[in-house]
Amino acid sequence: MNKTIKRLRILFFLMIATAISSSLMAQKATLKGVIRDGISNEELIGATVMVVEVNLGEVTDIDGKYRINSIPQGTYHVAISYLGYQPDTLLLTLTAGQVLEQNVLLNYETITTVEVVVSAQAEGQMSSINQQLADNTIKNIISAKKIQETPNANAAEAIGRVSGVSIVRSGGEGNKVVVRGLAPKFNKVQVEGISMASTGGDNRSSDLSMISPYMLDGIEVSKAAMANQEGDVIGGTVNFILRQAPDSMTFDAILQGGYSSLNSSFNNYKLVVGGSNRFFNGKLGVFAQIDLERRDRSSNEVDVSYKNPTNQLDSFDVFLGAMSVRDIQRDIKRGGATVVMDYQLASGDLKMSNFVSLINNDQINRYELYNPAFSTHTYGLALTEDNVRVMTNALKYKTTFGAWTFDAGVSFSQSKNKRPSNTNFFATEPNAFNGQIAFVNDPTKIQTFAKNEANNANVQFINKSLFKTNEDKYGADINLTYDVNFFKNLNVKFKAGLKYKLLKKDFDQESARIPVAQSGHGGAFVKEAIKTISWLNENLASDASKLPYDLFVDNDYGKNDFPEGVYSTQNIPDINKINDFARLA
Repeated sequence: MNKTIKRLRILFFLMIATAISSSLMAQKATLKGVIRDGISNEELIGATVMVVEVNLGEVTDIDGKYRINSIPQGTYHVAISYLGYQPDTLLLTLTAGQVLEQNVLLNYETITTVEVVVSAQAEGQMSSINQQLADNTIKNIISAKKIQETPNANAAEAIGRVSGVSIVRSGGEGNKVVVRGLAPKFNKVQVEGISMASTGGDNRSSDLSMISPYMLDGIEVSKAAMANQEGDVIGGTVNFILRQAPDSMTFDAILQGGYSSLNSSFNNYKLVVGGSNRFFNGKLGVFAQIDLERRDRSSNEVDVSYKNPTNQLDSFDVFLGAMSVRDIQRDIKRGGATVVMDYQLASGDLKMSNFVSLINNDQINRYELYNPAFSTHTYGLALTEDNVRVMTNALKYKTTFGAWTFDAGVSFSQSKNKRPSNTNFFATEPNAFNGQIAFVNDPTKIQTFAKNEANNANVQFINKSLFKTNEDKYGADINLTYDVNFFKNLNVKFKAGLKYKLLKKDFDQESARIPVAQSGHGGAFVKEAIKTISWLNENLASDASKLPYDLFVDNDYGKNDFPEGVYSTQNIPDINKINDFARLA
């Protein structure tokens, strides 16, 4: 700790000494402004502005703004360039102490005698490429136009298009990212530079399906830890930039509907409503958006494992080890809101961003597990309900005076993850196959050998669990940056800062696992179930030691064939009966 304080003092004194030595020279000028598209008047992100004679330059930020400090007085050529646009050069005269605002409009670059069609996709690609080329760190930039080129289900799907980034999916929908092979728990997710509270129960991963792509102005993906990032960055960093009010009033509305052929359901919709405006001569901007969504992410899934009975590495004689067939119903409901307010000051800006999102995921997993090696057939049911809420609030202030830039901010981030119910039930049928199945390696043939005799199966286990997590993150930071031009081709930026973080996390989990088929606790549970549950009491003797599975079968479920009759699920547990049974656990 003492060494760190000593180093900060040395850096601070170095910055002061540099500032004093610079102030002894002639007072410098400042050039600032906004670069826009000449037709749409939209801000261009990542445009390059260069004062040619002194080799001083900057790139425009997410709002198309630039600011070049420490320019000696004189007359200069100022070059503005942007990929896909015609470059422009201005001749400007700057005086000592002057702050000159110079806004520029750029037009698309045209090719004579050849027809050129510029699409929204090309615009989005140009915006992303320009910002990546101009950035002084190694990162990928995804612009707002690029995000909205295709109807992404959530922000994770947009990030998945970046090289070196892969998606972790649930029900066919991306929810977490893997950066250069590092698991989601090693990667940091931020909103406006503020770390999101983790939504993982036992790790720090964050669920990106909580973030709507329509509220974003851009996404920054850093694939490695860098010196200007937080000290707990291990893998990559994903930073979401929220939209803010443009110069003119806007209103957006999106209404989508969908049909799920798997469940013959129209219960799919998405509603996004948002708007923005600027007040007090454009100084105060307000952007607000709400979104509601419901998705049927049901699926039929088949998982197969293989084994090598010889255990020889050079042998390729593999046989099917086990196979599971699942009929999974997923009902996902999302809701979110975003409010961003910014106030433009004479030499800086003040920005307050607020984001909240809620998701409810109800899942019914009906499954059958075939294990030829042990000649068993398992019938199972898993019921899960997840409720997640995330919230991020931040207030940032940034100002520039001369060659100095000062920024500060406070933030609060919270996540609540609650699983009030998680039930897993399964029963096993022994001697479950006909014929010689031991060396079958075609998964489509496994079910043809199965006896499917639910009356010979017995209940094995009933598991019931719940957990909840609550994570609160508080943060505050102060940064001071100084730009100095030592020589014609040497421009140095000094930066020092302090950051305070406080993390509070609560984790509570309860679990009950009843081995129904075993004596002792399992036997006592069976007797209690027969005594308490009427439909068991009517069919079993009070001293019965086992629970026949056929009493738990859902006779209304029938047989579900998928895909195209190759696989099927049948003799599935009855949800109502399993809930009655689970209440005793």
